[in-house]
Amino acid sequence: MGQEGFAIALPTTTAATGGRSTLLTIARGCHIKKTFNTLLKITVLCGCITVLVLRGTIGTTGSNPKFTHTHALGPRISNWDEERKNWLTKNPEFPNYVNGKARVLLATGSPPGPCDTQIGDHYLLKFMKNKIDYCRIHGIDIVYNMALLDEELSGCWAKLPLIRRLMLTHPEVEWIWWMDSDALFTDMIFEIPFFKYDNYNLVLHGFPELFTQKSWIALNTGSFLLRNCGWSLDLLDAWAGMGPKGPIRDEAGKILTAYLKGRPEFEADDQSALIYLLSSKKDEWMEKVYLEKSYYLPGYQGGLLGEERWRRL
Repeated sequence: MGQEGFAIALPTTTAATGGRSTLLTIARGCHIKKTFNTLLKITVLCGCITVLVLRGTIGTTGSNPKFTHTHALGPRISNWDEERKNWLTKNPEFPNYVNGKARVLLATGSPPGPCDTQIGDHYLLKFMKNKIDYCRIHGIDIVYNMALLDEELSGCWAKLPLIRRLMLTHPEVEWIWWMDSDALFTDMIFEIPFFKYDNYNLVLHGFPELFTQKSWIALNTGSFLLRNCGWSLDLLDAWAGMGPKGPIRDEAGKILTAYLKGRPEFEADDQSALIYLLSSKKDEWMEKVYLEKSYYLPGYQGGLLGEERWRRL
């Protein structure tokens, strides 16, 4: 019996061991719970970061990326329409309409240096003569520019400061007609139907359906008409924002490629920038823009004549 009683008393050690197991189990449970909570917090945090990254990505490469840089072509003129009207009143010998027809100035130009090949200079000369002949027939003034008026706006962007300068120095001109130096007239008799554009300030060759699709070839800035008015000065300032050479133009090119359908990756060009501006701010600009497609204000000869016929010419 004593042994049995001793034997019954001995399991105290076993009970103590069992208690230690219970404490260890509780401790492990708390540790696991704490670890689970930590992992849960990390998972939630990672999820939030992922959402923020995705939102940032969408904002950069989505359908309407933002570009906020500006580049003023000169001091802002808020009352140009009034100033021009007063000037025309004080200088009746320089009317903006002659015999009922708007006074037009055709502007074109090329870099000051020679072309890479002699044949390039030869064609520039022939194309310039072609423009002079057309203007002589239709009573249009013409200016050929070789000066870089804004060092930041080189290449295709050089036309913007030139057009602004011509508007301010020639208030008697109603329309500025820009033509690229490598463009020429194929119909010397054809006259621009200016009567169609009485309620518009910018006339471009374009396709409304492609413009709606935000295609990078929806419009063509190789030849366009811009009325001499305050609206046009504001447009030129807004348009020039993507033009400064270097990092600004490179970054703008990425935005244009993300925004415009089919556009390859290269630095910002004036045509893509104008499509972006008009498309992203339709309410501000499009009311005064006329997309002309009843005739070719500019046209690619290979497309008009056919590639095979064009090569033969």
